[in-house]
Amino acid sequence: MIVSGEVPVFTEEGHSSAGAAYNHGMRRAASDYVIFAHQDVYFPLGWEQRLIRAIGQLEEANTPWGVLGVFGINPEREIVGRVWCAANREEFGKSFDSPRKIVSLDEIVIVLKRSTTDQFDERLPGFHLYGTDIVLNLQKQGLQGYVFHGPVIHNTKTVMYLNGGYSKCYKYMQTKWADQLPLVTCVNDVTRWGYPFYRREFLLFARQLLGRVKVYDRSDDPEKLALDLGFESAEQVENFDLTKK
Repeated sequence: MIVSGEVPVFTEEGHSSAGAAYNHGMRRAASDYVIFAHQDVYFPLGWEQRLIRAIGQLEEANTPWGVLGVFGINPEREIVGRVWCAANREEFGKSFDSPRKIVSLDEIVIVLKRSTTDQFDERLPGFHLYGTDIVLNLQKQGLQGYVFHGPVIHNTKTVMYLNGGYSKCYKYMQTKWADQLPLVTCVNDVTRWGYPFYRREFLLFARQLLGRVKVYDRSDDPEKLALDLGFESAEQVENFDLTKK
């Protein structure tokens, strides 16, 4: 998408929170839709066509949607989406046809209409849980969050603990959405007393002491992974190489 020049790229630096960076980036964009992506995400060839198709499906059905993602949790607490995660050396989710409603999004990829500018909460500290927050913010306006079938490679390292920046975000969400607790997220629920968060950290610490935690680095070849997983085809790769030449 970037090499072809079809999608302009904006980078944001020096912001104190993801919300501040994303709102500022949204104001710089001129397109109808904006893709917010982590720097360690590999987009398989043809991914943008999947996105265009999903937006078309939602618009044709007059669906009041506000945000799209590639991985999330539905109202039944089931994962929706398809992602290969380098931190786990594992693929999560499965294929599906039309966009599905969710209550929480993973932050690796978020798509918004530019008309929903400044919907990210800049007071939410740091760089966590804004996927859940943006869904809840838009729900208050009658707009729903969805996940579409747009497989990606999340080429990230294993993160051992969620303390520090994550805990600040967690406490902020406890206060902001106190009347809607518990909140379902892609990591652990946000509850009044934070039991799921503390339990996860304790169990991880115990597993580490027992030597049962595996730590992985990023993949050296996300392109080959995407091909092997069927996220892109050999024909797409061949055609893309020809256009680059």
